[in-house]
Amino acid sequence: MQATPTKRETFKAVPAVYLVLLKGTKVLLSKRANTGYEDGNYSLVAGHVEAGESLRAGLAREGSEEIGLQLSEDAIEHALTMYRFASSSNPPERLDVFFVVKNWQGEPENKEPDKCAELAWFDIHKLPANIIPYIKHALKQIIFGNSFCEFGFNMPIIKEITVEETLPLRSAVLRDGKPFDQCRFAEDGQRGSFHLGYFDDEQLVGVASFYEIGFDNIDEPGIQLRGMAVDNHYQGKGIGKALVQFAEQKIESNQSITHIWCNARKIAYKFYESQGFGFVSEEFEIDEVGPHRKMIKTLKQ
Repeated sequence: MQATPTKRETFKAVPAVYLVLLKGTKVLLSKRANTGYEDGNYSLVAGHVEAGESLRAGLAREGSEEIGLQLSEDAIEHALTMYRFASSSNPPERLDVFFVVKNWQGEPENKEPDKCAELAWFDIHKLPANIIPYIKHALKQIIFGNSFCEFGFNMPIIKEITVEETLPLRSAVLRDGKPFDQCRFAEDGQRGSFHLGYFDDEQLVGVASFYEIGFDNIDEPGIQLRGMAVDNHYQGKGIGKALVQFAEQKIESNQSITHIWCNARKIAYKFYESQGFGFVSEEFEIDEVGPHRKMIKTLKQ
């Protein structure tokens, strides 16, 4: 008996627009209230686009309705398009478009106190703990100049992990399945070191380790990146880039750190170049691993 083919479902994404109102390095956030969704947490001024309305017109309308600002469409600059997909139409997939506005007339005023507990300005580099996760993710993408991202409703997260958690991926991706004890680095227990993990729907699919070790012949303190490994099924999806960018944000709090460097595998040269690293050595061989070059990135002060 022949199986009946499953009919594809055409998704109809719900478009929403978000206002990233910037005053220097501060961004305006709105604390949700009485909505039944993420109440008590911070978001951006936002709303759904109405039928027959352009994205910028929809944002200008939301700005007027929610905070009483008259925004010129010429001042509304596209910053990021985010697509949040689902395996079915319940919940519906979302198309979120974020716009930056740096110039406006007047001061924001809470026009919807029944839905907004408060408006508050926060440093975009030091966002509150109770901000909606995908909003925080979007703002980080904007900080780094990324204009597009997509993920499922179980949004991936990056967080600090233990050395032990890095070992399975180090073994599988970097050491051809060698025992975990052969995948440890001498620096793993060093003071100031930290290890990052990228989780997709609670599955650890990417790791990287960072050590307070400066590059040779540079007097200022630096960070060495080692052990970056991404699950083979997830490579090419920007996970390595996300780990490096997350680490840079974490390192920013230490003003004395001036650079990040690594011994880059030959297959990863182009990746590190795309992240702003430059070559500082000729090619050399690491036993049982292969050809490498030293690469370094100077951090903005």
